[in-house]
Amino acid sequence: MENTEIRAYLQTSYTSVEFETISDEYLENSIPHIDMILENKHEQHF
Repeated sequence: MENTEIRAYLQTSYTSVEFETISDEYLENSIPHIDMILENKHEQHF
């Protein structure tokens, strides 16, 4: 699982490679950001 903070305008690019949005948009240094997560769907759980 990978969690990342990205600039909001990149959301579509990250969504296209299976990241999921996990936060509302917020400002950081006056720049809109969102938090996204990528879960490894091929990860084995024992």
